[in-house]
Amino acid sequence: MSNRFFLRAVIAGTLCLSGMSLGCSTSPSAPTPPPALPAPVPVPVPVPVALQGVSLTSNPSVVTAGGQLGVSWVAPSGRSAWDWIGLFKVADPSTSYENGWWQYTNGAVSGTLTLSAPTQPGEYEFRYLVDDGFNEAARSTRVTVTPSAPSPPGVYTVTAGTNTVGPGGQLSVSWTTSNGGHNDWIVLLKNGDSNAGYSWWTGWTDGATSGTFTLNAPALAGQYEFRYLLDDGYDDAAVSSLVTVSASAGPTYNRSPQ
Repeated sequence: MSNRFFLRAVIAGTLCLSGMSLGCSTSPSAPTPPPALPAPVPVPVPVPVALQGVSLTSNPSVVTAGGQLGVSWVAPSGRSAWDWIGLFKVADPSTSYENGWWQYTNGAVSGTLTLSAPTQPGEYEFRYLVDDGFNEAARSTRVTVTPSAPSPPGVYTVTAGTNTVGPGGQLSVSWTTSNGGHNDWIVLLKNGDSNAGYSWWTGWTDGATSGTFTLNAPALAGQYEFRYLLDDGYDDAAVSSLVTVSASAGPTYNRSPQ
């Protein structure tokens, strides 16, 4: 081989090895594939379990929201103390127990539990679940919760003992109601002030359907009125006629017979 061809072969080989080939056949090595990801762990799905002798009975089948509801169960002996009964909306998963009511059976073979029905109307059911888990062994028949009937409108009156009184004089107020609440209250306010305004006097009815309070009139002259407010709030159910506190009226005294 002539020196020229030898030198050409040497140069071509050098270029191929350096990745600068001008026609030689070279193929880059394939990239190393990343390691395979681990297979996802399936989430266990609650399923019914074959447990003979378990039954649930609800009573009644229709109840008003907030009314009394009961459930009875029967289970075989030897059951776990951590078996439990829950109340669920129909079609809700058993894992939604935190939104409702539930109770352990303590391993008892039978028993009855009472509770207040949910306040939200709808279709519900009791489920017997096994060993502190979410696998169910029995369901009750459906319980229909209906809206509660609205409370009948109350009749309220609030009456001032006098229409005119001197500053600091004695004043009285009486009230009547057909269905008074324990947290109902009566306030004395300046005429035109809001129910949440400055109260010159307050008195709690404690749920009584009638009564009378005595108090001292404000020292500041002006026109006032009593208002009957509901349930520790600022919604009024009755307003008295105006009470005028006037210096010209002079103070009012109670005199005892001598």
